[in-house]
Amino acid sequence: AGVSNTDGSITSTVSANTTSGFSIVTWTGNSGSVGHGLGKKPAMIITKSLGASGGWYTTHKSLGAEMQDNYIFLNTGDGNSTNNDIWGGEPTTSTFSVGSGLIGNTTHVAYCFADIQGFSQIGRQYIGNGNADGAFVYTGFKPAFVMMKKVSGAGYDWVIFDNKRLGYNDANKKLVANDTDVEANTSPAGQIDLLSNGFKIRTTDGHIADASPYFYIAFASEPLVSSNGVPTCAR
Repeated sequence: AGVSNTDGSITSTVSANTTSGFSIVTWTGNSGSVGHGLGKKPAMIITKSLGASGGWYTTHKSLGAEMQDNYIFLNTGDGNSTNNDIWGGEPTTSTFSVGSGLIGNTTHVAYCFADIQGFSQIGRQYIGNGNADGAFVYTGFKPAFVMMKKVSGAGYDWVIFDNKRLGYNDANKKLVANDTDVEANTSPAGQIDLLSNGFKIRTTDGHIADASPYFYIAFASEPLVSSNGVPTCAR
C-alpha cells in the first residue's frame, strides 16, 4: 500500500521498492516538488494525469539537461521536446519537480525508475550505425526485457523485445508501446539478439538502428548482485 510522503512541497502517496529501483507516486497539483521514495535520482519518469485528457509525459536521463526541460510521449512516435514548464527542475535523490505545463491542476500518477547495477539499466542510450551488423549495447547482464526509442524525429515507435514470448534469438517478435498493433514478426527476421551481457542490433530498421541516438531501458533475466552492489559472475 502507498504511504504518505512529505519530502516535496506537494504531499504524495508513494509505493516504492528501493531494491528494484521502482516507485509508483500519486499527487494532486502541477507546480512544485514531489517525493518519489527511491532514495536515489530517478533515471526515467513516466507520468499521466488521472483527471484530464492528455499524453503520457516521459523524461529520461539520456535526453539531456538532467531531465529538467525534456519530455517525450510514451503514447506517440514523436521525438524529444523541450519545455521548462513540464518538469520545473532536476530530480534529486528524494524528489522530482513538476511544472505548470503538466496537464492541469489534477491528480497524477508517476512511474519512477532508477538504475540498479546487475538488475536494470535505465538511464543510458546507444548510437545506431544503420546496418545489419548493428550496435552492441553492454548491460552487464542477460536482458529479459528491452524497450528502446529514437530520441529525435517523428514516426519512430517505442519498440519492445523480451525473452518470454518466443524466447530465442533470430526470431524475436516485437511489440510497440505507442500503438495497438499485435506483436509482429520482424522483417527481416532477427532485429535484435539478447546476449549474456547485453544486446546487439541486427537490422537496418530505423525504429532501432539508424545512425542516431536511442535511449532504452533493460531488465535482467537473472539478476546476480552481491550485497555491495557488484554483479557476481559464474565461475
